[in-house]
Amino acid sequence: MNGKSLITLAFASVLILVLATGAAAQKATILQMCLPGAPTIHYGDEAELAGFTDPDDRRTYPWGREDAELIGFFKDAIALHKEFTALKTGSFAMLSANQYGLFAFGRWDRASRVVAAINNYKEEREIEIALGALGMAEGESLELVLSADRDSHGRPGTAYIVSKGAVTVSVPAFGGVVLASRKGSGEPEAAVTTRPFLVSASPAAGSAKASPDAAIVLRFSEPMEQRGIAADFSIDPAVKGRFVWNGNSVSFLPAAPLAPGPYRVSLSGSLRALRGNFSLSTPASWSFTVK
Repeated sequence: MNGKSLITLAFASVLILVLATGAAAQKATILQMCLPGAPTIHYGDEAELAGFTDPDDRRTYPWGREDAELIGFFKDAIALHKEFTALKTGSFAMLSANQYGLFAFGRWDRASRVVAAINNYKEEREIEIALGALGMAEGESLELVLSADRDSHGRPGTAYIVSKGAVTVSVPAFGGVVLASRKGSGEPEAAVTTRPFLVSASPAAGSAKASPDAAIVLRFSEPMEQRGIAADFSIDPAVKGRFVWNGNSVSFLPAAPLAPGPYRVSLSGSLRALRGNFSLSTPASWSFTVK
C-alpha cells in the first residue's frame, strides 16, 4: 500500500474492528495524519462512506446526506498535517502506552513539535505524556490544536505547560487529541537507518599469532538482533562455544582452547539490526592462525 489509506480491501477486517470501538473515522484519521508516511484520503472516507469486500467495496457518494461535522473534522485534521512540517518529515517516538488502549506518540523537527494521543476507552481518560524525546524544557507549552470524539471535534487552543518533563492531558472517550508547538526541538532529526556493517573483528584478518585462549570478538555499527548470531556465524574448522553480547559487540567464547592452525570465520549476512530490521550490508569472511 502506497501512503496511508484508511480503507483498502486488504484491511477490511481491521476496519470492522476499529468501527466496533466507536469514533472510527476520527481516531483513524488522527493516526493517519500524524504517523510517518504520506496520508491518502480514499473516495468517501470524509463522508464515512460504507463499504466492504468486492463487489461492495465502495458505494455511491451520499450527495446531500453527508455528515457535515465529519467533513469539517477531516478538513481540520488535513490542515494540521499541512501546517506542521514535523508531521511530514519529522522524527517519531512512542511517548506513552498501555495495553488497554490509551497511548501517545510524538513527532518533531527543527520547526515544530507535535504530540498525538488516542483513547479506546468508553470514558474520558487522562494520560501523562513524558516529553523528553521531543527536547521540551520546563515551562514550555503545547497547544491543544485538535480534539475529537465520536460526535464532535474542535480546535480549543488550550495551552499545556511542561512540568517535571511531562504534560497531563484529558483524551475524550473513543477519541483523540493533537497538541503542537510551533517552536522546533533544536535537536537534529533522527538519523536515517542504513544497513548495519561489521566495524572490526578480533583476531584480525591475517593475524598469524592468535592466542589459543582468544575470544573471537565482532563489533557492529549498531545494535543487532542477538538471537540471529548463531545462524549467521560460522568457523572452520568447527569449534564449540557460546556467544556473549555487550552493546554492539558479540564475543564467541570457545569451549576449549583453540588448537594450533588456521581458522576461517564467516558471517553469511543474514544477521539483522534491531532498528529497521535491515540485514548486514555485505557478508564477511576472514582468516587467522593460532600459534
